[in-house]
Amino acid sequence: MKLLFNLIKCILPAFFAMIFASCDLLDNDSQGGTGVGDVEFVMNSETDFNVNPQGESVKIEFSSSASWKLTLDTSSSTEWISVNRTAGQKGDSQVTVEVQANYSGQARSATLTISADEVSQAITVSQDAIPEKDIQEFSILSEEAYISYVGGIVEVNIVHTAPYELKVTDEWISEYETKASGYLVTHKFLVEANPGWKERVANVAFCTDRMCIPFAIIQEADPNAVEPDDPADKVWEGVIEEGWEDKEFLHRPVAMRFTADWCGYCPMMATALDDAKEKLGGNLEVMSLHCSGGLQYSPLTSLERQYMIAGYPTGIIDGMTEVGNYSTTSYTTSAALEAISFTESNFSTNTSISWVSTLQDRKVKASLSVYLKEPGKYKITVFAVEDNIRGYQNGAGSSYIHNGVPRHVFSSVTGDEYVASSENEVATIAYSGKMPKACNLENMRLVVYVQRSMEENSVLATGNYGGYFIDNSATAKLGESHSIDFVPSSDTEDMNQ
Repeated sequence: MKLLFNLIKCILPAFFAMIFASCDLLDNDSQGGTGVGDVEFVMNSETDFNVNPQGESVKIEFSSSASWKLTLDTSSSTEWISVNRTAGQKGDSQVTVEVQANYSGQARSATLTISADEVSQAITVSQDAIPEKDIQEFSILSEEAYISYVGGIVEVNIVHTAPYELKVTDEWISEYETKASGYLVTHKFLVEANPGWKERVANVAFCTDRMCIPFAIIQEADPNAVEPDDPADKVWEGVIEEGWEDKEFLHRPVAMRFTADWCGYCPMMATALDDAKEKLGGNLEVMSLHCSGGLQYSPLTSLERQYMIAGYPTGIIDGMTEVGNYSTTSYTTSAALEAISFTESNFSTNTSISWVSTLQDRKVKASLSVYLKEPGKYKITVFAVEDNIRGYQNGAGSSYIHNGVPRHVFSSVTGDEYVASSENEVATIAYSGKMPKACNLENMRLVVYVQRSMEENSVLATGNYGGYFIDNSATAKLGESHSIDFVPSSDTEDMNQ
C-alpha cells in the first residue's frame, strides 16, 4: 500500500503538468499564434501572398513578446524582393515587402522567416510572370541616371521581346557587365572620373531594327576644377576716369583678420575691428581670412605664410602692422586705429581703383582701371567676399554672423604685379570668375586692394612681409560698377556742415 502511494505521488504532478501544458497550447492555437516557453508570437496577417505580376507591396503584421529578426531565403535569386525592416523589438510590428514586376518569363517565389527566440514563422511570397503578350517590344525602366564626379557604376534595366544592339560612343563610359533574366536585362556601365569644371552628359543608345532609344548618363562637375579663361573675358571693357591727376585719393585701409570657426578667441577681435570701422565712419575694409575650419578657403594659406601667422586670431593692418588679440576689445580697437594712423602718417595714398562689372549666371566679369600717381612696383589683388553668413563660431554659438569672408580670388592671392614707368599712369586689367554655388550672391562684394613697394621706406615696416604694403582698397557689390574715391573738397565739406 505504501508503495502504491509513493507511485501515485510521483506520477500525479507529471500528469497534471502535461494537462496544463496542453491547455496552454490550445489557448495559443485559439489566438492564431504559437508559443514556446515564455515567448508568444501571433500573426495578424496572411502567411501566404500571391502578388501582382506587375509588382506590388504587401504588409506583414504580427505581435511578439520578444525581439525578432527576419531572414530571406537565399537558396535562389531574391533581387526582385526587398523588405523595409529585418529586426525589431517586442510588441506589435509591421514589415513592408516590395516586389518588383516579374519579367523573368516564369513564376517565382521566396520564403521569409520571422524568428523570435525559438519561435519561427515562415511567410511565402509568390508571383506569376507577366505574359509575353503584355510586354512591350522594347522599353527602358528609367529615364536617366546621375553619378558623382568621382565616377563608378551606373545600372540600366531594360525590358524587351525584340533583339537590340547597344551603342556607346563616349570614351569616358564603357560596358562593364550584362545580366539577363527572362525579358529583363541589366546593363552596367563603368564611368570614369570627371576632371572638368562643368557637368557632362553621355547618351547610351539601345537600337532595335525599328528605332533607337537614348538613355542619358549625367555626371556632375568636379567641384575643385577651375573654369578656363574665355579669351573674351580678357578683353578690357572699362572706363578711364578723367581729371584725377590733381585730386587727392581717399585712403581706405585694410584690416585682415586671420581666423577659424573653431577659434574661441576670434570673435573678440572681430568685434574690435568692427568698432574701429565704426569710428572711421565705415571707411575700413575688414577681411576675415579663414585658413582653417568650415569656412576655409585654401588659397589663403599663401597669405598666411606671407604674413607669418603663428596663431589665431591675428590682425594685419595695411599689410604692414600686426595687431594681436589683446585682453580687452577696446585695447585691440585702439591698436588697429594706431596702425592705420601709422600708415597715413608715413605714406601718401598714391593709388585708386575704378571698375565696370557684370554678373550673369554666377559668372563675374570686372574691367579694372588702377590709377597710379607715381612710378614704381605695384601688386593688384581682387577678391569676391561674402557677408552675413550665419553659422557656427566657437565662443559665439551656431548663429554667428560671419562678414568679409573670401570665397573666390580672381588674381593671384598675393597680387598680380604691375610696374608703372611714369607718373599718372593707368593700368587696365580684365578679370573673370564663376562664384561657388554655396554662396549667396546677394551678400557678395568685389574687394580690390593695391599693394605698393616699400623701396627706400622699408625701414618703416613693422614686419618683413615681402617688401610691399597695402596703399589703398575699394569695394562694391558683385555686378556693380565703382568710381574713384576722392577726399571731399573743402567746398563740399562746408556745404555738408
